Amino acid sequence: NILKIQLPFLRYLEKKVLRSKKIFLVENSAMYNWIESQGASPIIFWHPGVEDNFKNSSYPIHLKSKSFFISLGRLNEARKGWARLFEAYSIAVDEYPELPKLIIVGSGDFREFDQKQFERFSAYPIQVFKDVSDYERDALLGSASYFLQTSYEEGLGLAALEAMSFALPL
Repeated sequence: NILKIQLPFLRYLEKKVLRSKKIFLVENSAMYNWIESQGASPIIFWHPGVEDNFKNSSYPIHLKSKSFFISLGRLNEARKGWARLFEAYSIAVDEYPELPKLIIVGSGDFREFDQKQFERFSAYPIQVFKDVSDYERDALLGSASYFLQTSYEEGLGLAALEAMSFALPL
C-alpha cells in the first residue's frame, strides 16, 4: 500500500522542484524535452567540467585546460575493467593526442598479469595514485573533467557516486 502513495508523492515533489526558479543542466535533448514538459525554466545544455566555448576544438569534447580524466577503484581487481580502460584511452589518445591525461586513483596494486599488460601503455599520459587520503582523492575529483568507469560488474557503484558529488559527468 505504501508504494501506491509513494509514486504519486514523488511525482508531485518532482514537478514542484522543476517549476521552481532554478537552472537545470541537461546533457541531451531527451532530458531537455522532458524537463521542459514539466514547466521548468530556465534550462541550459551544458556538461559540468566542460568549457562552454567549443571554438577552435580539434577534438569532439573541449575540456578544461590543465584538466584530466579520472577513474577510481581497487587496483587489484581485474573486474574493475582497468585493462579495457587503458586500451580505450590509448586508442583515444592515438586519434586525439591533445586529450588530457588519465589519472587512476585506487588502493592496492595492479595484479601481476595487469601490471605486465599495462607496461605497453607507459608512453601514454597515464598517472596512478595509490592509497591516497580522502582529502587528496577529493581534490583530484574536484579538478577532473570527466569520470571514467569501465567496471565489468558495477552499474552505479560508490566511485561513480563520489564522482557525481563533484558534478563530474560519467
